[in-house]
Amino acid sequence: MDKIIRNRNSDIKLSLHDAHINKITCKEDSILFDFNYIFDYSTGEEETVNASILFEGVDPEYIYIYIIKENYKKEVGKIKGKRYSLCDYIKKNPHVDLEVITETYNGYFTVWTGYSHNKKKTRKFFIEISGDGDMIYNIGEK
Repeated sequence: MDKIIRNRNSDIKLSLHDAHINKITCKEDSILFDFNYIFDYSTGEEETVNASILFEGVDPEYIYIYIIKENYKKEVGKIKGKRYSLCDYIKKNPHVDLEVITETYNGYFTVWTGYSHNKKKTRKFFIEISGDGDMIYNIGEK
């Protein structure tokens, strides 16, 4: 029997934890997320940097956001919510504050979870991004 140990260390020493998405720009085959900052651990220290992330080779109509309508503090019970095309959701809710808490990457599939702050309501969200193109971090000043 072969034993395979998955390396759980990130190859990229960047994290979106607690980052807020300032703007989302949808194009025909890409989507761009501008953040207030992200964390950079490349020096061994935690530093914040200005950043955006571009996903190429995606169809924005198949990038979804799930808004969970249940009070986010309730950890058990039924989950109620709705799935939207992310680009349609942003058009209808241009001032929503999306705060990323966790990020998961697997091949060409990305899931970000966090909190949506809108009109004095905080709800949990999930964003699903799939595509076969590159994920490009554009890093600005520290």
